[in-house]
Order: sequence, then C-alpha cells, then structure tokens
Amino acid sequence: MKPARFFIYISLLLVFFVTSGCDKLFPDDDDPDIEDPTDSDDDLSTLKSISFPSAKSARLLVINTKDSWSVQSDAEWLQFTQSTGLGKTGVLIGAQKNSALQRKATITITSGLRSHSIAVSQDGASKVTVPVGAESIDLVLVEGATFTQQEYGSYYSNEVTLDSFYIATIETTNAFWKAVTGGLPYDTMDVSIRNSPSLTSSELPVSYISYYDIVQRFLPALKEKTKLDFRLPTEAEWEFAARGGKRSKGTIYAGSNSVDDVAWTYSNASSRKHPGAQLQPNELGLYDMSGNLNEWCSDWYETYPSGNQDNPKGPATGTFKVIRGGNYHSSGLFGETNECRVNYRYYLVPSCYQITNPGTEYESTHYRCETVGFRLVMEVPD
Repeated sequence: MKPARFFIYISLLLVFFVTSGCDKLFPDDDDPDIEDPTDSDDDLSTLKSISFPSAKSARLLVINTKDSWSVQSDAEWLQFTQSTGLGKTGVLIGAQKNSALQRKATITITSGLRSHSIAVSQDGASKVTVPVGAESIDLVLVEGATFTQQEYGSYYSNEVTLDSFYIATIETTNAFWKAVTGGLPYDTMDVSIRNSPSLTSSELPVSYISYYDIVQRFLPALKEKTKLDFRLPTEAEWEFAARGGKRSKGTIYAGSNSVDDVAWTYSNASSRKHPGAQLQPNELGLYDMSGNLNEWCSDWYETYPSGNQDNPKGPATGTFKVIRGGNYHSSGLFGETNECRVNYRYYLVPSCYQITNPGTEYESTHYRCETVGFRLVMEVPD
C-alpha cells in the first residue's frame, strides 16, 4: 500500500472511531468477518456474510480491485466511511443500534461489470416492544440453553434443550386483547361479569378465555395486525422462562423462595386478579409467572417422555391442555403454595367447559377458566 493511501486509510479509521462512539471497532483477530488487507486475490471481496450484534458496532470491509468501485446497501441502518473509490481500499461498515427484532440487509460492491453481494444480519435486542394500535406488548429474549426438567412430586427428570425465544414480560391484558380483537371475552357473559371492574379493567390480565379463544381468534388477528408469528409457549419454554432462563438462581417460585414476593395468591390477592408488574420479577424481568392467573401452554397434557429432549412440543393429540403458574385462589400449608412452583403442572380441557355426571339427571356444564390467562411467545427470526 502506498504511503499516501495508507495515511488516508488510517485517517478514515480515526474519524469513524470518533464519530461512531463504538466501544469496539474490531472483533478479535480470529473473527471471520475481517478480511486481510494484504490479500492479493482479485475478488471484490471474499466476504459472503457479515453479522452484527444488536449494539452499535462496525466491521472492516476490504474492497479488492485495481479499478474504480462503489458500495451501497438497501438498509438505512448501515453506513460506510466512503461509498466510492479507486483501487484496493478498506471501508468501515457501521451498524446502528438495533432496538427491535433481528434485521437483515444486503451490501453490493460494484466495479465495472463485476459485482459482489454480501448478506448482512444484526441480532435483535434483548427486549422488544410490539405495538398494536395505542397498546403494546413488551417481550424479553430468553437465550437458548439446556435445563433439568423435573415435575413437582416426581423423582424422574430429563435434560431439555431449547432454542432462544422471546416471551412477554406480563400476562396479556384486557387492553391488548381488545386492541387485537375489538372486544372482550366478558362482553357476552352475565351482566355481573361484564360490568365488573375487578375483571374488565383495561390494565388487568385477560381471563375467562379458553385455549381455542386464543389460537382460533386472538392469534390470527394478532398476526394480521403485526405480520409477526406469535404463539403460546410450549410447556418447556414456559418453565425455563419461569425459572429465570440462563440467569436462574434456582428459586422455588418464579423469582423468589417466598411466594408472597412474586405471586398473587389466596393469602394476599383478596380473591381477585391484579395488574402485571406490581410484585417482584424473576431473573429475566418476567412478572406473575407464579400466581395471579394460570397460563395456557401449547402442549397436550401427558406424562413427561423418558430421555433427553430438544425443543419438546408435547404429544400430537390429547384431551387436556397444560396450564402453569398457579392463580389468585392458590393456597397451601405452612407458606408452601405448591401450585405456584415453577415445576408444578396442571391441565384443563381446551374448551374450558366440563360436563359432570353426563347422561344422568344430574348432568351439568361448568365453565372453568375464570382464573386462566396467557402470555405470548415469539420465536427469534432466522
């Protein structure tokens, strides 16, 4: 490299360092995203892809040609220290901080009749907000890992490995349900229910909802409004998140060994549900995964399979759906509220209607979802 060009190259690096505020312009020496500026190949670039963390950062791109060149991208969140030049040149690519989900772009280098494309991706933020009208939902990233799954009261355990996913910080509220569907599940119920602020206030978690209400009505409407694929958590995802994910301190309940620290139960809830984020969160910043409302999971209920599992989704069919977490009626002896433990399992028929004494004069139908709600999950985009 000629002395004059080397001086210009070093000057560009210094200017970008001062203006970008990046803590670390260059990754470690073995980072595959860095090219050797002394590479003598005549390719425009040997890079086929570049990955950025969610934080503001930069990568070095060496454009390898003797001719004039230009570089451009289809993403506004990427910037270059220069977009045109002549001859072999080092260019810094800067990525703005990402406060949303993973994003992708393409960088194209052109020199004469030659062109070269580089696929670019940037990790999503550890916490994202998804708006729907005037309402929104916050989700946190649960990094994938392996944990030991053992049902409360059982001696059997297995190792479960999960991919990363996002999960809502609080149970889905009445306000968010209404923003998505246009109404509330209480609207067609008895007047004592639909006119009760202790059930219908906007900041309270939505309840009186069946599994089918969620998957057949709410989730399709949510996808139409957001273009994102939300779903219910699997039972394994729910438990791993309740435990605190990779940050777990091994507490009995979601965030504490004292149930009153983290859960609305019979002892402190006054027989009613409460708004989210009023008690102590767990290690991931998730609220009410113990107590307040039981929460629907996507799995059909069955005993745990033997052997280690990767991203288990439960059996293909069944009679009951898993619910987790305990609720505001949960109680226990000596301060032990077992239903609120992170490894306690329970189940309900997905319709919420249960017929007792069928075929007899005592046959009756009971609706059992007064204390059941849910929280949303979203997979990390590829």
